[in-house]
Amino acid sequence: MYLEHVNLVMDDMDAMLDFYRAVFPHWRVRDEGHGEWYGKPRKWVHFGDDEHYLALSDHGKGANRDLKADGSPRN
Repeated sequence: MYLEHVNLVMDDMDAMLDFYRAVFPHWRVRDEGHGEWYGKPRKWVHFGDDEHYLALSDHGKGANRDLKADGSPRN
């Protein structure tokens, strides 16, 4: 099995990068930028090496969208 990347959404991008820099000291920020997700601005970072990376994005402004298809409360 080959896993190229994993997407993670977090509140504190700097704290998350500090953690993963300690866990994977040989990894680096491969790319970063800003985009939009369902009308909300988001910051994103690709952190990893030449084969694997974490795609990190923040919550942007306002509440994050509800990912439950049926609209029931999230646990």
